Formats: sequence, C-alpha cells, structure tokens
Amino acid sequence: MSREHRQSDDDFVEPGVVRVSPAALSLARDFASVVGKKNGKTHIVTFDWAESVSVTEAPGEKPKSVGPCLMLGAYERHQVPGGLTHLIDGFEFAVRIPKTQLSAGRLVIDVEPGLLFKLVLRPLSP
Repeated sequence: MSREHRQSDDDFVEPGVVRVSPAALSLARDFASVVGKKNGKTHIVTFDWAESVSVTEAPGEKPKSVGPCLMLGAYERHQVPGGLTHLIDGFEFAVRIPKTQLSAGRLVIDVEPGLLFKLVLRPLSP
C-alpha cells in the first residue's frame, strides 16, 4: 500500500483504548509467524482499518466491494510511532483505526468467522 493511500499516523491507537479478544489475538499471532521478520526487517502486526476494500475472486472478474473493514497488516517497526504498540502476554502489536470509528464508545476487536478477513470491531459488552 503506498504512503499516499495509507491513513494518518494519528490513526495509531494508544494501548487500552480498544480491547482485543483472545480469538483475535490468536489470529494476529498466527499472522505474525508469517510476517514477523521479513527481508531482515522486524515487522509489527497491526489490526488495521480500511475505509474501502474491493476483492476479485478470479482473474478477469469484476471487483466486488467489501466496504469498510478491519484486517491484519504489518508495518516495519520504524513505521509505528513510539509508545503506540500494545503488549498482551508477551505479544507486541499495533492498532490503527481512525478516531471517527472509535467514537462509538468502548470497543473490542473480535473474530467473526463469516467475514472475509474474519475481524470485526464491536461494542464492548458491559
């Protein structure tokens, strides 16, 4: 993803603002095992909000819009602002969600198996 299409660095969320379910954390750990260290550079797995995603199921087919969604990504360590990584049970990750999405109150990142990227941002139950 090119820099001009990425969200602002302000979209990195401070630790404690959004919770992460054990299932979502497990998904992120699995992803980290693939991208954790690539080309000699350390990567931080990120729960990353996309305003609009389109997918093509087969070559030559017309892209279908998925709309806004949460997915896993990875950034080189130097691309994540200091103090904005989260640590749960020894696993370091980042969360990148625009402030407009966070205005709904306390939220949790969870897994919804029927979704394309399996991740959902839902209100935290009291």
